[in-house]
Amino acid sequence: MNGEEGKDQSWTITIYNKYEIHINKTFIPVKMSLFFWFAGAMTTSTFLPVILKHQGLTVAHLSVFIAFAVFIQFLSSLVSGVIADKIGRAKPILFTYYTAILVIIFSFYVATEK
Repeated sequence: MNGEEGKDQSWTITIYNKYEIHINKTFIPVKMSLFFWFAGAMTTSTFLPVILKHQGLTVAHLSVFIAFAVFIQFLSSLVSGVIADKIGRAKPILFTYYTAILVIIFSFYVATEK
């Protein structure tokens, strides 16, 4: 691949005529989906303590949940990466995570309606 082919796949931003930032056009949908995924996750985590406190949990319970969440995220990322490598496809893992988060959010919605 010569230098001319790479020019079509990325945008170049020059800063102070010295530094260049190359943005690969292929990964823009991935970057956008990651931005919206993490932005949505952070809005959910903002209201989660309010919902759980409304259900009768204390601050100590919430602290334990947050402490275990770090380990669960680490292990689930590790396991899902290994599974994605074994099967050679990442989309089934991604859709499993999307389904799991939708079920969890829906269960919180149903629990607060009572």
